[in-house]
Amino acid sequence: MIAVLKKYCSLYKTWTKDEKDKWGEVRDKGVARFILIEGILKWGLISSIIFIVSFNTVSTSKLDILFTAGIWFLGSILYGYCFWVGTNASFYENHHRYERD
Repeated sequence: MIAVLKKYCSLYKTWTKDEKDKWGEVRDKGVARFILIEGILKWGLISSIIFIVSFNTVSTSKLDILFTAGIWFLGSILYGYCFWVGTNASFYENHHRYERD
């Protein structure tokens, strides 16, 4: 599973010095902040608004909208966590590879 996340859920595909430094700063701020910013705010909130506006009809109840927002919220947490794990695993793999060279 880690190999899949490393391949498809990493913020960086190549690890330049700048990217390693950026990830170090993000990692130092913690996983909760990363999930909040990258998962919930950047992906989940925007996606849920677009989805709700696109599929909102006159017959859509407030409960349906709330349910949809809740699903997107949970999905955005999972999305953020997957990208945290994938990017971190990719970082460690590439960081150790560069140290050996």
